[in-house]
Amino acid sequence: MTDRNEQQWMKQWRSAAVQLPLVRARELRELTEEQATRQAIALEPVQPIPLRPSSGLVEMQRWFARWKVKLDHDT
Repeated sequence: MTDRNEQQWMKQWRSAAVQLPLVRARELRELTEEQATRQAIALEPVQPIPLRPSSGLVEMQRWFARWKVKLDHDT
């Protein structure tokens, strides 16, 4: 890329950096509820994420209880 091409490229991206957030904000304002719903649905995963039997909190509490008994025993 020549220096002139590089300068033009940088000028174009500087302009885009200013314009893109404005375009995005305008497009979001103009979205209808139906369009927004369709787009949100399209973001859902193709395959549902399987639920875990537990968040891990119960198991962690068990570990804390074991460690506490061990610490109390060791001191």
